[in-house]
Amino acid sequence: MTALVPFLLAFLVWCQHAEFGETTPSPVLTIQSAPERPIIELRDANQFLNFDLIVRNVSRLTLRLSEIQLAVYDSAHSLVMMKSLNTDAFAPSIEVIGKQTMAPGEHLDVFNPFFRFDSTAPLTELRYSFCLLREDDAQQRERNSHRLPDDCDFRQQITIVPRTYADNTSLILPLRGKIFTWEGHDFFSHHLRVPLGDPDVQRRGITANSNDFASDFIYVDDQDERITTIPESWRTGTATASPSTRREPESFLPQPMTSLRTGLKIRKQR
Repeated sequence: MTALVPFLLAFLVWCQHAEFGETTPSPVLTIQSAPERPIIELRDANQFLNFDLIVRNVSRLTLRLSEIQLAVYDSAHSLVMMKSLNTDAFAPSIEVIGKQTMAPGEHLDVFNPFFRFDSTAPLTELRYSFCLLREDDAQQRERNSHRLPDDCDFRQQITIVPRTYADNTSLILPLRGKIFTWEGHDFFSHHLRVPLGDPDVQRRGITANSNDFASDFIYVDDQDERITTIPESWRTGTATASPSTRREPESFLPQPMTSLRTGLKIRKQR
């Protein structure tokens, strides 16, 4: 009889769950990384990770995102660092993502807020954890305003394995004179700000951001003022000083980039 006790206990627990119709809880969110395996960009003494996290509310609840936590693991699956955006403090860090609530069926486009790492950090595996609160009415909203950042109604995760990219060759930009990077492709750049989950973006047939690694360049004169007309002498390499003209140019046409390794000219379109 004693041997039957564990079996009977397990049977009773199963019956209790069956009586109340309990099943494995359905997820309240879907989380998608775009791209699925983002590229680690190496620049100076830093690693940069610019990608999107598309978060969709698939529940029947209004949800508030109260915390995004990142845990970084190395190749030995050891935890090497943690970062977090949350509702703590008078000016909560979670506000940098913009909108934080989702009605049923809505989504948030979260531009990866943890975009910069030291060059020595092992970015083998990134585990993002999302803390979510119910917020269907004013009473729940008031209660949520007094909760601790990790006091979650739901928590869901996504694991991302980024990849490195090695350039096959070096390229020379077809630019002469004094050049200024007007806008690059960092976290705040307009090149990155394409919300792929937005219905209007999807109606345009945009499924990926081809500008993730784009940069805009301008010519400047000796006073660091922007110039708009590039003289022929700059194109031929005979210029000795920066011009000061301000007329609209005919010279902002795509020019080929030259490979240092092969001498091959590669046409880049705007």
